Amino acid sequence: MMNVIKNGATALEEQVVSLIKMVESLTISFKERDDQMAFIMKRILDLIGKRPTNEEVSDKDL
Repeated sequence: MMNVIKNGATALEEQVVSLIKMVESLTISFKERDDQMAFIMKRILDLIGKRPTNEEVSDKDL
């Protein structure tokens, strides 16, 4: 009986470690996306301030 409890606890610990790694990975991914979005927003604001000409705006840029 104690061996079953010990094995169950070990499996639970392994699952917790796995979940922690997944959360850490997601946190890094969200941070990277946040950085990308900040860069894109800055770029958009720069372009709006610049008032692009028709030649600078085309369907391939959308």
